Amino acid sequence: MANMRRGRLQSLYRYMPDQTYNWEKGLGSFRGTHDVDARPLDIPNEWVQRDLLRLLRGYAIPAIRGQTFIHRGEYDLLEPIRLRGEFYPRVFWCPDPQCGAVIEAKDESPDRVRCPLDGQRMSQLAFVEYHRCGHLEGLTPPACPNGCRQSMQLVGPTGKARAAEDRRIAEWRWRCSRCGVKPRGVYRGCPSCGKGQVRVALADAGPVYYAQSITVINPPRKRHWGLLSADGVYRAAIAQGLGLFEPGMEGLQQAINDSGALTEEEIKSQIIEEYRLDPGDPKAMEFAEYIASQHQSQSSWRDEVDALGLAEEDLEDLGSECVNLSLILGADEGTSEKRPLSTELLVRNTEGAMKAKYEVGYRKALDQLGLLEVHLIREFPIARIIAGYTREDPKPASNPDDSPTFQFYAGEGGRKAMYGQRSVTEALLFRVDPARVVEWLQRSDPQLAGDIAVPPAAWLYKTLTPVGSIFEEPEDRITAAVLGLLHSMSHRIMLALASHSGLKAESLTEKLLPYNCAFVIYPGGRSEFILGGLEHVFRNYLDECLEEATREARCVFDPPCTNRTGACAVCMYLSEVSCERFNTALSRHYLWGGTSRGVTWSRFWQKRSS
Repeated sequence: MANMRRGRLQSLYRYMPDQTYNWEKGLGSFRGTHDVDARPLDIPNEWVQRDLLRLLRGYAIPAIRGQTFIHRGEYDLLEPIRLRGEFYPRVFWCPDPQCGAVIEAKDESPDRVRCPLDGQRMSQLAFVEYHRCGHLEGLTPPACPNGCRQSMQLVGPTGKARAAEDRRIAEWRWRCSRCGVKPRGVYRGCPSCGKGQVRVALADAGPVYYAQSITVINPPRKRHWGLLSADGVYRAAIAQGLGLFEPGMEGLQQAINDSGALTEEEIKSQIIEEYRLDPGDPKAMEFAEYIASQHQSQSSWRDEVDALGLAEEDLEDLGSECVNLSLILGADEGTSEKRPLSTELLVRNTEGAMKAKYEVGYRKALDQLGLLEVHLIREFPIARIIAGYTREDPKPASNPDDSPTFQFYAGEGGRKAMYGQRSVTEALLFRVDPARVVEWLQRSDPQLAGDIAVPPAAWLYKTLTPVGSIFEEPEDRITAAVLGLLHSMSHRIMLALASHSGLKAESLTEKLLPYNCAFVIYPGGRSEFILGGLEHVFRNYLDECLEEATREARCVFDPPCTNRTGACAVCMYLSEVSCERFNTALSRHYLWGGTSRGVTWSRFWQKRSS
């Protein structure tokens, strides 16, 4: 079979095991096989665990009790090197309009299959039947009910034999070429699960195979995992998020190494061991106690983190997000040309007319949107991982019994295989002012946020709950409101960025960091290059871009859109490849004010001055 050369990311989304696709040069329809040449993907399994659990929640999972195999690490992250496919389906039909016979030929070469009725060369019938349980099969002709062993014909509503050229599949019928028994349709009950009816489509149609993927940001190399898996890393990252340490990896390293991660007694023990003091010497012990108390009083960040009063599971969820934020802000710390660039640094490092634009225009636009800062991440590492696939539906249904079954790729030794690629792109990090967020909650509904005795960032850390699913809004009202605000803001800014950068909105995607009132927008397409479109906007048109995001508060479908949720395909929705949450938790009411979900939301975005 001929070779087909494709880019790494294109291969990841188009030619995977059990995925049907058209081969180039008109060679027909194919299906990816599990015979994959791959090497380990240099990412620790633990780094993707939370994203995998969020993806799997809501899907039917075959032969697995919950998702415990994720917790046990029974999956391998692999980088595909060579993918293989097989001619599929091996079903053929005679193009003669007077014949239309359909046969299955499993062993013959596709170019040698001849019609048993008239001897003509047969063509591949590139239609398949599929079902949400994972069933996939070619449109194989049934046996004649009268016991004839003659070929079956596929006919249309007029009885003509060229049914495969007519895409009105519901009107197709199987008819025996010999006895002409009463035709039957091509739809049948699913032979694999017995629950519901199969669907029929061209083999390469979208619903036949939906890649289920996650995009993880800042994936560390396995050799760097030591720091990020150290004891206390989540608490250290939270302390960093509270402003107790400088942002970036150096600050995180300092927090981990700082004695504030140890109790006074633990510090004392370290001093005794380091200075080889005699525990029986009162003066030596007095010295050790004094030094330990000084260290502990100077580094009390652990007490501030513990004061948040978080359960261990919630602390890990918050800490995981804070680690990600630290990695974003510390990307490429080694080279000044590649370090994250903030709007504040733009002002410091620029002279002339552009300095005035940055000082006045950019700051005015940030204030209007409630943004503290925007950072350009010039080299933003990400990894796209295909964890499996579904058929018929791309996301779970509200009723678990109606959800498609999540299909995993078979790995070695009974493990699951997940295929991915690392890449680097550019990104913009938007940081919203936590004080503005809390004040907005208070103005909208005092029951959401009353008197707050701690700094706004700490209050949000204490109050928000983990966001468990990407398909549903959080049950907690405050978490849903903050997530909805950030998500709505992200979509509006993404649309404005697309118009200013020359990129399509579908080529951008988002990563939400709700605990930290932040979100990241980056090119999520399948390009392996940094195009520079976001950097161009950041350096030249960021103020105009942000102003455009706030320009139109109405929707052409108002009042129905406003009366429903304040979000629809015209005003807020993006394609599913761009949206992290399948267009849930969105509303214009969060940004411009309005009543939604039982709350009359105050306007978050300030009105533009004339």
